[in-house]
Amino acid sequence: MRQPMLEALRMKVKNTFAVRHSLPVLTTGPRRKITLTLDDGPTPAATPKILDLLNRHNTRATFFLLGSRAERWPRLVQSIAEAGHPVYAHGYSHVRMDELSPEAVIEELDRTEASLSRFRATPSPYLLRLPYGSGHHCERVHRLLRSWRADCQIVHWRYDMKDFLLANGCGSYLELRERCCAKVSQALASRRLPGSIMLMHEDPLDVDAPLASAVGPLLLEELLLGASQAGLQIGPLEPRCRPASRQRPF
Repeated sequence: MRQPMLEALRMKVKNTFAVRHSLPVLTTGPRRKITLTLDDGPTPAATPKILDLLNRHNTRATFFLLGSRAERWPRLVQSIAEAGHPVYAHGYSHVRMDELSPEAVIEELDRTEASLSRFRATPSPYLLRLPYGSGHHCERVHRLLRSWRADCQIVHWRYDMKDFLLANGCGSYLELRERCCAKVSQALASRRLPGSIMLMHEDPLDVDAPLASAVGPLLLEELLLGASQAGLQIGPLEPRCRPASRQRPF
C-alpha cells in the first residue's frame, strides 16, 4: 500500500507545481462570435488586401506577426496598428519554441517585440501565438514565457482553417477561389466554429505554391460575407482577466 500512496503524493505535488507555473492557454471566445487570429504577417502581397477587407466590413482581427517580416516591412506593421487591430508576437523566425534553448526563446520574443513596440505600446496582458503551436502543453516553455513576461497568455485555437494547404497544386486563381469558397462553407457548417478562436494566416511562411499569398485575402473575403449571412460576429481576441481553470494546460 505504501508505493501507491507515495505515487499519488508525488503526482499531487507535481500537478500543484505545474499549475502554479502554467500560463493561460486560450482556445475559445464569446459563444456567437468567431475570434479571428491572423499569423505570419506582414507581407506586401497580402497585408494591404486584408486590411482593406477588414476596414470595408468594419471588422477587427488579432494579428500575430513574425519579427523577421516586421523588420523587413515596418510600414505594414504601422498600418495594422493604426487601423486599430491588436498586434502581438509570433516569434522572430518561426521555429518551434519547445526545441530552442532558453536564451534563444527569449531572443526570439525580445527581438520581435522590439519591432512591434515602435508602433504601439507593449500590451498587458500579452497574448502570444507559438509557432506551430509548439510548447503550449510543455511545462518548460511555460516557465520560460513566464520569466519573459509574467502576464503572458498563450493563444492556441479551436478551429484551424489549414489555409496553408489550399494553394498546393492549384493551377489558377479561379480554382483557388473555388477551394476557398468550399473551405469557408465547410467551416460555417461546423458546430465547432461558433465561439472558437480561428487560426488563419496572412501569407503562410515557407509555402512554395505560387498562389499561396492569395489564399488569406480570398478566404477572409468569403468568411466575412458568409459569417454575416449566418448571423455570426467576427472580431479580435480579448485577453482573459481571470482565465477559467479549463483553459490551463496542466
